Amino acid sequence: MLQIGETYEADLLINYDKQVIFCDIIGDLNELHRKHGDARVLINGMYSVCLVGGILSKLYPESINIQRSAKFIRPIYLDESYKIVVKLCDIIENIGVGIIKVQIKDAKNRTCITVDTQIKNNEYFF
Repeated sequence: MLQIGETYEADLLINYDKQVIFCDIIGDLNELHRKHGDARVLINGMYSVCLVGGILSKLYPESINIQRSAKFIRPIYLDESYKIVVKLCDIIENIGVGIIKVQIKDAKNRTCITVDTQIKNNEYFF
């Protein structure tokens, strides 16, 4: 469990087949999100945010997502290296909410996506 100000880092694993399933479910027909010719495959932004949610659910099991917002700064491509950095920024103890900032960074340590989220979990944040 993170303390306020601490960070957790991990490699971000992006699976093309799961992205295709995600795109099929949401009706995303954008060619950029699928293999075509020699072009690089762009990872669907909402799929990236869902991957962030998956990591948060491993760090804080059985949490309730109250709010999540994302800012897309640089594209994320299949077959490139990325890391995810999770920082616990604050805790609202009386209601059991953690305020968390997540960044997805490329191999040059440039921020590609930021995700600000609030999750409720009385076990971790009360």
